[in-house]
Amino acid sequence: MNIVYLVGQISPKYKETYEWRERVELYFNGVDNIKIINPCKNYFNTKLLKNNEYAINRSKRTTGLDILVSKDYTYVLNSDIAIVNMNHYDIKKPLIGSFFELAWYFTNPQ
Repeated sequence: MNIVYLVGQISPKYKETYEWRERVELYFNGVDNIKIINPCKNYFNTKLLKNNEYAINRSKRTTGLDILVSKDYTYVLNSDIAIVNMNHYDIKKPLIGSFFELAWYFTNPQ
């Protein structure tokens, strides 16, 4: 089984940050031996998208933020390869998380 992690900015204010991942999932749907890890497919991001909130909102702290780094690091370790979208959709949110994920791939080659 080849596991592909989808790396890139996530911002509920820009639905394209979710939609490109959905297109990749659709493209690989039904392909044997490929599993997609879509970090947007969780309760935390679904709720934020529905409410059109920023993923990081200090006034409405969510426990999901407390595990964000560990969750993303686990996705990297559990995947074989990544498809990366480095488009910077929301200029108020830096791409730091995506750069960390790429660094983790570099330090943990499969």
